[in-house]
Amino acid sequence: MEIQYSLPTTWTEGFLRGVARLNTAYEGRARIAEVYGSLPKSVSGSGRSPQEVPAVTRAEFAEHVAVAHRYGLRLKYLITGICVGGRECSVEWRSELRDFVTWLVACGVDSVAVAMPHLIPDVKDQFPDLHVRTSILCFVRSAARARRLASLGADSITVDFDVPRLFPLIREIREAVTCDIAMYANTSCLFECPYKVQHFNAMSHASQPGGDMNDRAYYSFCTSHMLEEPVEFIRSPWIRPEDVRTYVEGFGISTMKLGGRGKSETWLLALAEAYMQERYQGNLFDLIGKEYHKFKRAEHGRGATLPTVHIDNRRIGELGFLKFMMSKEHHDCSKCDFCETVAEAAVHVDADVFRVERHQEGDAGRQ
Repeated sequence: MEIQYSLPTTWTEGFLRGVARLNTAYEGRARIAEVYGSLPKSVSGSGRSPQEVPAVTRAEFAEHVAVAHRYGLRLKYLITGICVGGRECSVEWRSELRDFVTWLVACGVDSVAVAMPHLIPDVKDQFPDLHVRTSILCFVRSAARARRLASLGADSITVDFDVPRLFPLIREIREAVTCDIAMYANTSCLFECPYKVQHFNAMSHASQPGGDMNDRAYYSFCTSHMLEEPVEFIRSPWIRPEDVRTYVEGFGISTMKLGGRGKSETWLLALAEAYMQERYQGNLFDLIGKEYHKFKRAEHGRGATLPTVHIDNRRIGELGFLKFMMSKEHHDCSKCDFCETVAEAAVHVDADVFRVERHQEGDAGRQ
């Protein structure tokens, strides 16, 4: 079975040529079926603040869609702001959004991902040929929610960040709906992150006209926690390249989403190839640590020196990580120490150079 991937775009033709080369090299085994992204700011916003994504004009966007199609790639646009300040039910805002989606369709966009569920029937009614996916920011972590979103007209459902570790739940969701299911493979978020909703809410507002924010405090919170408790690098619900086929063939996952908006063309193509060849012998942190540089930038000049993080991907496989996770009957970390065992064997953090103080988090949050 050919594994389907969704990859962020850099809005350059050179990047699309690189994607096409990978598709040729791994034909029949894996394929980057679509590339995705958004304008830095739009009426709906997205799940990233403007400074984190590549700058692209409307004219460049329209040209990129056409070029992607020439390379046999679909393009997905992200309408993934989770909050527009209560304007989502107003006639004015809905009219603005309709005009914006009309423009996207005129550009040839193949699909949109939406984070506000009430937009699904609106978009499907007005643009019946447009493929509508639910964003990961719909936070689907139950069969009931998946079923409700499918009933609204979603053509594809992306499950919550944490679901890849919840195997009974994956099966329940797959059995609950007939539409495609997508999953995020290279997340670096904390498992059950308590800051997640507020962080994405802040970025949603930042990516709308007039929005502005500095989200360094959020990166400081979670990264500080991971560096102080390295087991959190193992608990984070990533999927190793070696394990993707189990999710696709064993659990019916249709598409694997790879994250990294704002990363370089070289980094994204290397990431994609690692997953497409289903084997990576290096530092797993190279694939999942895509937000780490933002924390470094946030703390620059504040006396913080961040350590090198190394996660031995080969060792994780030797310890039977996926097999153990699939066998678990509960997911209460207080009742299990397997991740601690794996972290001791596979994670190395140069703690001697980690000098980020908790009071700095408070300072960052207040500024």
